[in-house]
This record gives sequence, C-alpha cells and structure tokens, in this order.
Amino acid sequence: MAMSEDQMQRALAAALSTHPAGSLQEIAKAAGIGKTTLYRFAATRERLLDVMRKEGMARVRRIFEDAHLDSAPPVEALTRLAENLLTEREFCAFLMTDYEVVQKANLSDSNPFAAEWSTHEASLEGLFLRGQKDGIFRLELPASWMTDVFNSLMYTVVDAERRGRLAPANMLKWWIATFIHGCGAQDPSPAGQT
Repeated sequence: MAMSEDQMQRALAAALSTHPAGSLQEIAKAAGIGKTTLYRFAATRERLLDVMRKEGMARVRRIFEDAHLDSAPPVEALTRLAENLLTEREFCAFLMTDYEVVQKANLSDSNPFAAEWSTHEASLEGLFLRGQKDGIFRLELPASWMTDVFNSLMYTVVDAERRGRLAPANMLKWWIATFIHGCGAQDPSPAGQT
C-alpha cells in the first residue's frame, strides 16, 4: 500500500532527524520510500530540506497558536502544547536537530526558520514568566532555562519513543511527570491532578 503524502513527510522528517547528513539515497532508505519517489518529491537535498523545514514550521506554528500560551492557564497551555507537539513528533525531532533552525536561532541569524524558532522560544519564555508570577513555576529557575529544558525534554521523549525506550501512550505522561513536576511549584495543578 502506498504512503499518503502526510505519511511520507513524517517518514522523511524522522529519517532526516536520525540521518541529518545523509544523502538522498540514505534518507529514502531510512524513510522506507523509493529513490524515485523521493526525487519526485524533492530532486535535491537542499530542496528536500527547504520543503521539510517549511512543512515542519507550519505545523509547529499551528500548534503554538492553538496552545494560546499568552492567555490560557499556564499548565493547561503547556500541556496542550506538549501534547500537540508530540502528535507531530517526527517534525519536532527534525527541526530540533536541524542546524539551520535551532542553532542559527541561537546565533541571531537572519534565516527565516531560525527567526520563527526564536519567536516560539520567546512565547514559551513569556508563558513561564507569567506562570512564575502566578506561582505555578519555580521562581529560582530562569524562564530561558525552562524553555531550554522544555525543548530538550521534548526531544528526549521523542527520541526515547523512537528507540523503543518509552511507549507512545506514555510520552505525554512522562513528559508531564518530568517537566511540570520538576519546574513547577509544589502543586501547580488544580486539586493535585494533571
């Protein structure tokens, strides 16, 4: 049975995250698609990266918008963000391992992908600052640090699932147990429930 375009893009994103320097042939093999199919989708490595960055950032942009980080209760917004990022885990892993997106964001590069990634990080920092003000998150942890921990933990959960160390059904549960309870104040959730 042939892959849908969404399935193919997810397979390519996963392959690019595990084979970031791979040739088109290596990426096609890792994605489980034929070389001809990949060449029809993107004839060059540069084109493939461009298409996948645009698709990945579009998906992440929708997720950040849907999370309402600036207005929803902090734990609810953060949990919604994590849950929805995990549904797009192949793209998250690809973007988080892509030098053009994450590393250049830290260098204040003019790359549009890096600029958008920086905007998402600023939104997270704003959420953490708001949560600290409301007593939800620990005051001694800088918002920038919590943002870095959020991103690192998101990648770690996705990678653990890919390597078979974490069941997909437990991804959000263990992310919450680690992040919310590690960065949160004593009991950030209503009635102790998350």
